[in-house]
Order: sequence, then structure tokens, then C-alpha cells
Amino acid sequence: MSFPSDFSAGLPERGASRQSPPRPLTVQDQGTAAALAAAAELVNRVVDDASLAARLRTQGYDEEELRAGVTLHTAAEDIFAECQQALGDLDQTQADYDETWVNAREEYLEFRWAVRSDYPDPRTRKLLRVDGVVADQMHEFIAQAAMSYRAAQILQSSTAPAETEFTPERLRQALAELRLLARLEMTLQACRSNAERRREERDLAVAMLNLWMRDFERATRAALGGIAHPPVSSWLFRARPLELGHGLHRPRTHRFPARLRTRFPRSRS
Repeated sequence: MSFPSDFSAGLPERGASRQSPPRPLTVQDQGTAAALAAAAELVNRVVDDASLAARLRTQGYDEEELRAGVTLHTAAEDIFAECQQALGDLDQTQADYDETWVNAREEYLEFRWAVRSDYPDPRTRKLLRVDGVVADQMHEFIAQAAMSYRAAQILQSSTAPAETEFTPERLRQALAELRLLARLEMTLQACRSNAERRREERDLAVAMLNLWMRDFERATRAALGGIAHPPVSSWLFRARPLELGHGLHRPRTHRFPARLRTRFPRSRS
């Protein structure tokens, strides 16, 4: 959102560019992004027009009030981008977790099959814990597979090595994959929590901007007072509230993030 230099002093800087690509926009996200761009278009056109800016001052919109709108818009844009990044991180982590989960289970099933072929003695199979069903729950599966792999390592180190495809190196790799699966599960939980928090911040930021924009649109219409002003008038006729589907009203119990605590303009309805 570009503004004249006298309106840009003291505004928060945009977030630094991120390494990983953001999540593709959903239909709802596309509507929110379009509404943010439209809000920037209207305010840009107003502050670029000296005569209209003078008329807006009669409606109570001086430079300070316009700066409040710019701050709200900048915060909404930044938080929207951060939310998209958090959702993208969640998608990527979920994909990594799912892939590792499938690979770890396939590796363990191959291990059980190899043990039954390479160690016909029932006592050895019992020692390696390859009888019974494979656990479906992730933490139980990791514990089950890890005990089998470690038992196989102990067996290989204490007896003459048998002809088996599960060499000591492959067992180490299988255990490393289990550790990776556990780490990814913790990362996935953190990504889910972060994405939910970013969604709430996004909805709040856009809701606050929406309230300001509704008031600003009314003031702009009043400032025009029937005067022909095609660039702004045409925008007002096609202006729509920011599309979120929920969260369009300021919550009574939500604690605003510090970067959104700006002076809110009084209602001029």
C-alpha cells in the first residue's frame, strides 16, 4: 500500500521476505486479499486528492485519522501474510509427517517379515517382538518398533551374524527414522497451534480494518456530497465489506495484539 511521504512516517515496517513459499490462496483468502487491495486503492485515491482530503477534514478525518487507517491496513496485510505462511508451514509439516509415518510402518513390516524368515526359532521371534499386531497409534508404534530394532541390535552384537537384509546400518537408519517421526509429530502440534493463533489474529485484524473502512466510506460519501468524482465515486459504488465469513465485529473479550492497539476513530454515523 503506497502513500504520500507525509503519511508514511512512523508506520511499522513490513515483515521480511520469507524463504518458504506461502500456501496457495483459498477462495475465501482470495476474497480477503482482494478486499485488502481495494481498501488500499480507496485510501490512496483519497489522500492523493488534495481537495477531497480537505473535504474529509470537515468530516473529522484529519491526517492523524488517516494515519490510523494506514496503520490498521498495514497490520492487516502483514498478519494476513503471516497467517498464509503459518498455514503453508502446517501443510508442509503435515506432508512430511505423513510420508515419514508411512515409510516407518513399511520399514517395520519389512523387518518383521525378514525376522520370521531369517530366525525360525520361536524364542528368537519372541525376543524381537515380531508376533502380534502392529500398533496403530503413533506413540505406541514408535515404542513397539524401537524395542524390536534394539533387540535385533543386541542379538546381532551377541551372536554370530545371521544372513539378513537388516544389517546393523539399516537398523540404525530405522531407529533414526523413528526419532524423526517423533520430532515431526511435536513440530506438527506446534504448527497447528501457531496456525490457529495466526488465524485468530488475521480475523481480528481484518475485522478492525473493516470497521474503520465502513466508517471511512461513509465519511467519503458525505465529503463528496453529490459532487462528481468518478475515480472515488465508482469505487464506492462497488465497495464491499471485507469478506471473512465471521469475525467482522470487534470481539468484547479478545485481547488485541499490541500492534493492533491504535486509536480507533469515533463513529460518525
